[in-house]
Amino acid sequence: MGMSADEIKLAASRLETARFAAVMGATSEFRKMEGITFDPKRNKLYMAISDLAKGMAGASKLAGTADDINLKSNKCGAVMQLSVGADIATTDMEVLVAGGPVNSSAVVNACAINNIASPDNVTMGFNDSTLLIAEDTDHHQNDVLWAYDLEAGSLTRLLTTPYGSEVTSPFYYKNIDDKYDYLVTVVQHPYGECDEDMAQSPDDTRAHIGYVAIPAKVQAGDTVSFQPMPFAATDAEKRMVKFTDSMVLNGTEVELNGYRTLIRSGDKVGEVVFGQAVARDGTALVDYVDGDLPGGVSTSQDHTTLHRTEAGEVFSITQFEEEVGTMYIASLDHDAVTGTLVVTGLKPVDLSAAFGGFDFCAGMATPWGSHLGGEEWDMDARAFEAAGMVDKDFDKYLTYFGFNAAAM
Repeated sequence: MGMSADEIKLAASRLETARFAAVMGATSEFRKMEGITFDPKRNKLYMAISDLAKGMAGASKLAGTADDINLKSNKCGAVMQLSVGADIATTDMEVLVAGGPVNSSAVVNACAINNIASPDNVTMGFNDSTLLIAEDTDHHQNDVLWAYDLEAGSLTRLLTTPYGSEVTSPFYYKNIDDKYDYLVTVVQHPYGECDEDMAQSPDDTRAHIGYVAIPAKVQAGDTVSFQPMPFAATDAEKRMVKFTDSMVLNGTEVELNGYRTLIRSGDKVGEVVFGQAVARDGTALVDYVDGDLPGGVSTSQDHTTLHRTEAGEVFSITQFEEEVGTMYIASLDHDAVTGTLVVTGLKPVDLSAAFGGFDFCAGMATPWGSHLGGEEWDMDARAFEAAGMVDKDFDKYLTYFGFNAAAM
């Protein structure tokens, strides 16, 4: 090859990073790693594993690599905790809370309804002892947002969602208003992952960007508990986005005004349609092949962040889990008396300077006031080349730049 051994290793580390790391001794059995968050009080990382199986369980390993993780299989998943040292590295991991037990004969709700199933997003919220856990699961008919009390080791159901939804984007904001805190949560693709036949109209399938206005300024050391939300049992309850009615803050009950929808897929603000795929020049891609609603509109909002500028202006930024990179920014008006947020302006974010986006998934608001968005999938260059430079997902990405693969 005309390369030295060191040069070959360097090339392998770049071209086959995961495989090379495993051969060099790195732990490589992780599966279905989802959200991750840091707990500064306990110096812990919390990481969602939506399905404990395969390499993390007792599966066979790749020849010549380590076999460091051997946990009991659990299709309901778990949230792991990892200790963080002074060097900002971790060398241990254990289960914090695991889903289940599993009822393998159940048609719906195969994972116990009073426990987590397929945890996805995790974030610290409210005080310094509350971990929020959002589900993306087929093993609960109605996905849930949970609060896990890190002191008591107990779970409380906070929010339930309609059939086929996924709970995404939980994030607790303390810097938007002087009187209110805000918990933002997205209800992604209702009736989309299961129970599609339960939708009574296309309107039911529009995703919700919403929030709960907390009429208090919760501090890190405050004690917080919640009135548990009951399991969604009736058909009517299974069609609702419902948040708990009250919380207890330092021994005093605080009434909450529920989940308020800020904006939904397909809502029109001026001439702009929220969630519509657009090209880099702003042209609406009304025939986008993966549009969930007419006009190339997505119901796959995966993360929304809130921002307040030094001048007091409030904005939200939402990214969509679509192969054609889609992100929208909205200007918001907030009522200082009621805490209500209202969209006053909307436009797509120009991503051309970053060469577009691809399948946005997790995100967060940074300490510096910016929106940080991650892409879920990478392109498989080897498969792309083997297929003659053809890939249906890459073709969707190219529509952002005005290319139509079918016409080429």
